[in-house]
Amino acid sequence: MAVGIVWEGNVGRRAPRPAWRRDGRRPDRRPSGRVRGAAAVLALLLIPVLVQAPAAATAEEPLPPGMPAEPFLMLDTGMHTAPISDLVVDAANGLVATTALDKTVRLWDLETGHLTGRLAVPLGEGPEGILHSLAIAPDGGRMIAGGYTGLSWDDGAFSLYTWGLPDQKMMRLKNLSAAIAHMRYRPDGQIFVVGFLSGQGIGVFSSGGKYLGQDRDYGGAAVRQIAFAPDGRLAVTSDDGTLRLYSAALGLLAKRTLDGPGVPYGVAFAPQGDVLAVGFSGAARVELLDDATLETRHVAASPPGASGDTPLVRWIT
Repeated sequence: MAVGIVWEGNVGRRAPRPAWRRDGRRPDRRPSGRVRGAAAVLALLLIPVLVQAPAAATAEEPLPPGMPAEPFLMLDTGMHTAPISDLVVDAANGLVATTALDKTVRLWDLETGHLTGRLAVPLGEGPEGILHSLAIAPDGGRMIAGGYTGLSWDDGAFSLYTWGLPDQKMMRLKNLSAAIAHMRYRPDGQIFVVGFLSGQGIGVFSSGGKYLGQDRDYGGAAVRQIAFAPDGRLAVTSDDGTLRLYSAALGLLAKRTLDGPGVPYGVAFAPQGDVLAVGFSGAARVELLDDATLETRHVAASPPGASGDTPLVRWIT
């Protein structure tokens, strides 16, 4: 079985800057809208060390009557009109789902690549409705998406949106502590994990949206991406240049600050779980790290002429 790395992002040029930073402050660097390769969504086990859920945390609920009702005129070109922020493959339903900074989710046929559906979320002026990540339960029964979502209309707190599949009935999970950076389901579908912006770390939720706990010890840094190893270990990158490695029970195993050039962004375990690939925003750089110590094993050669970002990495077999 051959194993390789897919380089993703704008090799040879800078990634585009969105009009709004994801936490509503000044613009920040985002990865390229082109996302290629298959992402492995792996296991995370729960968690005696997480902070207990606050009283305000709630499971998913129907959208309330006060959600935005004013129509927004949007040009539908049959494709995304802003950089793609996340992509997942749903083998159970035979589709690929993408989300983008254009505030939409699009569904594509896995075999033909044809567009089969477009899902919109409650919108507002400015960043409200910008989507940073989505995930689909392993059995294909539910999809979640979120980003800078809910703050302007849902009682001053962030929300993420959920859809049943294939019926596409939308609900929402409210009272989140910050805008969402990245999220994935555990392979058994019992929980999903959310990485937050604004220094709120990572949160864990049951499949029905019950808040189970949170690790906020990120020193104010925003999460960039999360990835799971086959044995349930968790790797998290953040915008202070730190890579964290957790055990399956979310005990911190190792932490390393990766100095420049660039800032660590994308992260992915090899299929065997013995190597961790890290891609960098702001530099054409991919490093392969030891899965236990986070020491560098190998620096991947840059593609010819590369001088820009390689923020996202995926293993292919």
